[in-house]
Amino acid sequence: MLKYYILILIFCSTISSFAQNEAFILQQNGVGGSNVRISQIGDNNSLRGFSGQTVVQDAAGIQHYAAVQFSQSGGTNSLTVEQLGLNQTNEIVLSQNANFNNEGVFRQLNGTHQLMLKQFSDDESNVANITQLNGSGFINIEQSAAKANIIPSAANTKMSNPMGFSGIYQKGENNYIIGAADFCCQMFTNEVFYEFDVPSQFNLPAQQISENGGNWLEIWQTGSNNLTELHQEGREDNTALIKQMNGFNRAVVYQKGNGKNSVVIEQYGGKTVYVYQKGNSDNSVVIKQY
Repeated sequence: MLKYYILILIFCSTISSFAQNEAFILQQNGVGGSNVRISQIGDNNSLRGFSGQTVVQDAAGIQHYAAVQFSQSGGTNSLTVEQLGLNQTNEIVLSQNANFNNEGVFRQLNGTHQLMLKQFSDDESNVANITQLNGSGFINIEQSAAKANIIPSAANTKMSNPMGFSGIYQKGENNYIIGAADFCCQMFTNEVFYEFDVPSQFNLPAQQISENGGNWLEIWQTGSNNLTELHQEGREDNTALIKQMNGFNRAVVYQKGNGKNSVVIEQYGGKTVYVYQKGNSDNSVVIKQY
């Protein structure tokens, strides 16, 4: 007999002289969907996994126990997390695995922010919306889907409303968006990534891989340091829209696919761009440096 079950465990605690909120999630669902909403307010906020379970590996090769949502047989994972730190730490380490869709909304405010996210969809798509405000931000993301990876929804208006927190929006002293998987092109890696005067853990790109669809990513960064490294690979179109302001401004984009590759980058600051595109259709690059 086939059994279906859901297990949800959320643990919050306060320790001595400072507030510390910890949330642990494990959802395993046979048919339907997994849906969680979490709000954490305090000095230190953490959403992560149990010892001995699923891990997420960051770009430095270090493994971290991850909160888990697993849905099969047509199920969908949905998670909304808001962390409001008081100039301390906000941490999210999450793995979502579904036959159908994975959806995540993540907001981190006022502190040192870290988000490590893996989304895997066997038959459908991944959608994520990420906001980090007022502090320093670190994002390590990997998406793999049968159809499409979208940050944000393609219905949004191409970064015309950044205060609506569409896509990835980072505002603070330091902004980093990097990856969790090996880069596919060794020559490009040697020519671009390892020439940077940055720590070695920043040498790998954020990654969107689509087997039968396309990839869409919008990033808005404003702060004293900006760094985006992105690898998109899909059967259909790859689109990256990146705006970097008030910082050192480093954008590296690698796009490979059978469809059209499109990049639009606006920079106000240090102004460094590297773009590599490989596709069978029209490719376009628009770079605006002020």
